[in-house]
Amino acid sequence: MNNEVHPQPISERIKDICNDAAYRLRVAESTGRKNAQERGIYHYASDLLEEQADRTCTDHYPVEKDLLGGADNWHMYTWGGCGLTNDEDICRMFFSPSQQKAKKYGNLPPYKGGNWLDFEAQMAMKAKGNALFYLYSSLSLPTYDPRETSTVQYLVAKHSFDAEWTNYIAGKLVTKNAYYVKGCILECHSWRPEGYADCKPLDGSCSSMFLDHEKLRWNTASLY
Repeated sequence: MNNEVHPQPISERIKDICNDAAYRLRVAESTGRKNAQERGIYHYASDLLEEQADRTCTDHYPVEKDLLGGADNWHMYTWGGCGLTNDEDICRMFFSPSQQKAKKYGNLPPYKGGNWLDFEAQMAMKAKGNALFYLYSSLSLPTYDPRETSTVQYLVAKHSFDAEWTNYIAGKLVTKNAYYVKGCILECHSWRPEGYADCKPLDGSCSSMFLDHEKLRWNTASLY
């Protein structure tokens, strides 16, 4: 008899991790001092991960592109009918009972000159950060080790932070700035003793940057 234990397929592990992160988001939604909009964002993030778990059949951990489910961005996601399609449902998700009444349960716009699907897209972008952060923190990953000298390292931003890279290019001093959001996954190449050059988010939201080890240590966790 062959008693060999076969490892769980990675697609099943990813499914379990998505469901675990979704559950922890539900718990976080109901704990602490959160306003209606913050609770709605946590709930929306949980829904994104549950949907991802239902369709997971891949060999990689989800990034923003996977959560979008084929849409190019979050505005296309909401306007394409991938999220909440009813104004009243959007209002109920992100507004308190008194706020819902003031907005006539979705019959009035969420803000002057706005519409509910654009508002949902804004909330979805925030929810995405929570979803990815809870997803990757589910892996109990080690903190970043600057002695890691592999060619490529994948890191997840633990919270939003700014980065700046100053360098001489063709005899000119060039300074670049970037803003990384919580949950953003960075692909870092070109290890140097002082940090990583060529760090860029997988969602393509900004160009490559240099990140020093101190900023990486405080702001990211390794995906290895």
